[in-house]
Amino acid sequence: MSSEQGPQIEGTSEQGERIEASTEQGQRIVAHSKIIWGDGEYHFDIGTIHDKGFYMAYVYKGDTIGQDGCPALPCDSPEQAWGELDRMLGVWARQVQTGLPMTREDRLDILGGAGGRNWLAEKILKILVK
Repeated sequence: MSSEQGPQIEGTSEQGERIEASTEQGQRIVAHSKIIWGDGEYHFDIGTIHDKGFYMAYVYKGDTIGQDGCPALPCDSPEQAWGELDRMLGVWARQVQTGLPMTREDRLDILGGAGGRNWLAEKILKILVK
């Protein structure tokens, strides 16, 4: 990886196709991740959902998916999946920078998707926040 170009974020779909986010987008995703979870080594991947034509981009810190990381919502293309991960981490990073506790509305903004899929975010929150 060249320091001039910045981080390259890429993954492989379950069909074996190589997927890469743009350098500018990759730099934003890395910067947002560091704001949210701190410095460290981040891994990014993209996959399909049961060959249904949906793609999800993932970010996680360290060697395994765990506490520090998250997936984006399912999208129709690899490009949309990277865009959704970029969008959601950007919203989350801006919330973290406020220093205020995260509200339910903040969580809906992060999970709701670019198209305002708050109905899906509500279902996710009911599962995650009990």
